[in-house]
Amino acid sequence: MIDQILEKEWKFFQSVQHVDGRAPCQDDHDTFYKQRYAQFQVYSDSLLASYYQDLCDYEEAMINPIMLKYAYMMKETEPEYYYSIEKYLLDVSDKLPLVNEIVQLSVTMRDEFDELHPQYAKRLRVSKSSSDLIDDISFETYLRCELLTYSFRSLIEYGHMIVECIHNHKNLIEMIQYNTIKNYGYDSFEQIEKQ
Repeated sequence: MIDQILEKEWKFFQSVQHVDGRAPCQDDHDTFYKQRYAQFQVYSDSLLASYYQDLCDYEEAMINPIMLKYAYMMKETEPEYYYSIEKYLLDVSDKLPLVNEIVQLSVTMRDEFDELHPQYAKRLRVSKSSSDLIDDISFETYLRCELLTYSFRSLIEYGHMIVECIHNHKNLIEMIQYNTIKNYGYDSFEQIEKQ
């Protein structure tokens, strides 16, 4: 299922047109695959199936969710431009309360992760939206804008995943980052921090 999701995401990603032209990351399939795969490895089967259906629905409607995600980010980084295109975007205001709750819990997990692995965390996106720059989007903003492309069905599944992590004293961000370093051939955060 993950490979099917990534195949669709990559296809959408390839057709995103930035105002300044094609971005270098659009030619880096290896990084895209490893990082997105690490994220989806922590998703439950029901969340994977729901998100895959979201992508199929977008494809059928001829809407690019990756383009939407980046457009939503512009509200924080390029508000003047964002408001000039807002009328062409899907209205996601009804999702915002649920998305904000999920993001708040996720940012708390990210802060805990940063405290445990400060050297590694320096290599990641900055944590908070208050630090957003046009070319350096925070974890908080990126996650919020990505989740705004999810259906309510997928958001509820994502929320269940977050709550389950909390109940089991697991940090979702640490799980994703651990999968990431494993995908790059490392066995521990300590090993990568030494290098």
